[in-house]
Amino acid sequence: MGEGRHTEEAIIGKLRTAEIGLAKGLATAEVVHKLEIAEQSYYRGRKEYGAFGTTRRAADRSFKLRFPHHR
Repeated sequence: MGEGRHTEEAIIGKLRTAEIGLAKGLATAEVVHKLEIAEQSYYRGRKEYGAFGTTRRAADRSFKLRFPHHR
């Protein structure tokens, strides 16, 4: 069983580290092994937070600033 959920900041940090490793030419399997995460978790994180780690919280904040009357 897993140790628990990671914070949003920790996930984004690992995604950024993974992107750097992939840019250096490492295979995805190598990168996720070094980060101690499952390959599926990497792909799920990319899907949820985007390739460059745009957070949902930042997107929500941006939306609220543009549309303050919307709830």
